[in-house]
Amino acid sequence: AKRANNIMVPMRSVFDLADKQGWIDRNVMKKLKRMSEEEADIYPFSLQEISAIVEAMEPWYRPYTETAFFTGMRLGEINALRWDDYHPDMANGPHLLIKRTYVYGQDGAPKTKKSKRSVLCLPEVVHALLTQRTFTGHLSHIFLTRDHQRVTPDHFREVVWVPALKKAKIEYRPPIQTRHTFATMMLSANEDIGWVQNMLGHAF
Repeated sequence: AKRANNIMVPMRSVFDLADKQGWIDRNVMKKLKRMSEEEADIYPFSLQEISAIVEAMEPWYRPYTETAFFTGMRLGEINALRWDDYHPDMANGPHLLIKRTYVYGQDGAPKTKKSKRSVLCLPEVVHALLTQRTFTGHLSHIFLTRDHQRVTPDHFREVVWVPALKKAKIEYRPPIQTRHTFATMMLSANEDIGWVQNMLGHAF
C-alpha cells in the first residue's frame, strides 16, 4: 500500500497538469483513493545485535550504519548529509544540521517542517564520522557508496543491510528499525521525550 501511494503522488501531478492544459477529457486519478497503510511493527535491536550487525558489515559501511543507529535519522537524511552539515565545535556538542533529504535520485526539502533540525552527535556518531573522514573527507558528501555514488535506500538495504543481517545470523528487520531502536534506547535511558522527538524530527 505504501509503494502504491508513493507512485500515485507523481501520477496525480501528471494528470492534474494534463487536465489543466486540456490534454485529457477527464482526470482519472481523482477517482483513486489513497490506500490504507499499516504501521510498521516496532521491533528494535539490542545493543548486542547492533554490535553484531556493525561487525558483520564491510568496513566502508560501518560508520553509515552506526550513524543510523545512534541518531535515529531517516536514511534519506543520512544520504543527503554533506561535510559542511557537520559542526564538531558547537558549544553544546558536535551537531549535524539536517537541511535536506535525498529521495528519488535528488536532494529535496526534509519530510516535514520539524524534520529540519539539529541533531546532537553522541560519542558513537563522533567516532563514526572520524572514521568516515578517512573515506570521504575530500568529497562533498559524507556518505557514499564504495564507487563514490550517492547512497540510496535500495542500495543500503540490498547491498549492505541484508547481507550483514544474514552474516550476523539475525532475523531480517527493515532498516527503519534503526530509527525505532534509537528511540527505544534513548527512552530506556530516561532521556527527555521532547529531546528524543527533536532528534527524530517528530512534531510535538
